[in-house]
Amino acid sequence: MNHTPCVAIGLTLLSPSLLAAEGGFFEDAKASLSARNYYFSRDFSDIVGAKANQQSKAEEWAQGFILDFKSGYTPGPVGFGVDALGLLGIKLDSSPDRVNTGLLPVHGDGRAADEYSRIAPTFKARLSKTELRV
Repeated sequence: MNHTPCVAIGLTLLSPSLLAAEGGFFEDAKASLSARNYYFSRDFSDIVGAKANQQSKAEEWAQGFILDFKSGYTPGPVGFGVDALGLLGIKLDSSPDRVNTGLLPVHGDGRAADEYSRIAPTFKARLSKTELRV
């Protein structure tokens, strides 16, 4: 029995053009950090028919940071990597009588959070030009 065709097919599947990445996980990694400053002010005092106990204005100020990290892929026929988005918000100004702008999360006691954060990782795999992200 001749096994030559099977060997040729196997070598074709592992050719460099089908490998997941030329670089590497760390070599092709990129990161960016951006900062955004938000101020929101809305005056409700001129609304006709407003209830006496209703908040007269909403006004808050916060600083936000966004870290965006994208790795390269591991070498081999199937490359693996990870992307991550990190978010951080810091309260600069707010008070219980001016909350609910949607800019800052509010605790049960009616006060805005001093800071809040979130991280959103994405795991990824690539075969040739096909990419799967979870």
